[in-house]
Amino acid sequence: MVSQTDVRDTTAAMAAAHRLTAALHDLNDAAVSAAALVARTEQMSPLWGDDAGGREYRQNYAKAGEQIRPAIETLTSGLVTLSSSVKSALIAIVEADDLRRPGS
Repeated sequence: MVSQTDVRDTTAAMAAAHRLTAALHDLNDAAVSAAALVARTEQMSPLWGDDAGGREYRQNYAKAGEQIRPAIETLTSGLVTLSSSVKSALIAIVEADDLRRPGS
């Protein structure tokens, strides 16, 4: 059975949703900045020397970077979208709770 309110402390819940959204936006900004730094760094090639060891390291790094960067950008962007959905859902729950309260 659902109680009269689904969210016991709406003020704290909304504050937590706001902090989650802000933190995930910060994470996304950091990921975008890191990707831009990596791209600028890669333009300075050859970074690891032009000997056999440097070429081998660069070849391994470039392959991993090509796979990891898009995945990180997709993940952080998805988390930002998720946080917005969580906040919207919480607002809907709080508003529904307000309507169910006696005297509303």
